[in-house]
Amino acid sequence: TGVQTCALPISKDGSIAWTKTVAEKVPSTGTHASNSYATETPCGGDGKIFAYFGATGDVAAFDATGKELWKKDLGAQQISNQFGSGASPVLHGNRLLVPRFNEKEGKLLCLDTADGAEVWSSEAREGTSWATPVVWSNAGKLEVVAAGNGMVAGFDLDRKSTRLNSSHTVISYAVFCLKK
Repeated sequence: TGVQTCALPISKDGSIAWTKTVAEKVPSTGTHASNSYATETPCGGDGKIFAYFGATGDVAAFDATGKELWKKDLGAQQISNQFGSGASPVLHGNRLLVPRFNEKEGKLLCLDTADGAEVWSSEAREGTSWATPVVWSNAGKLEVVAAGNGMVAGFDLDRKSTRLNSSHTVISYAVFCLKK
């Protein structure tokens, strides 16, 4: 039997608004005893909800009523140490950023929220990372900063061009801005 991954939005009163199964598969890797196969935090905006499950590789979009808008199978992530996946997708405007830093690939996918089509994909060093990307404005340009295994990279959100690349060992990172 497989593991059923579901989207479960919570209403303002705390009840489950609806339940939709995204996939039912046998994950190819294990997960830590204190983790689950649904570690990634969903994101949403403009009446849409996006759910990503790295253990099975499935990403899906739903409208506020639970109607599936699109679904993609990106392939299960091969995570080291059987800890399971955990880096969450990030929504910015009409772009969904999906981190795919694992033992078989190192990339950040930028998907169109309307249909799930790939807008761009970055290539980086393979290796497990549990860091969620961050979108920020740097000198008037929107950038997405992502950490992979032993690297941090910043990309122009609209064009994929690399704006920052560091190959120093990274344990975790934080990005913040101070306004004067």
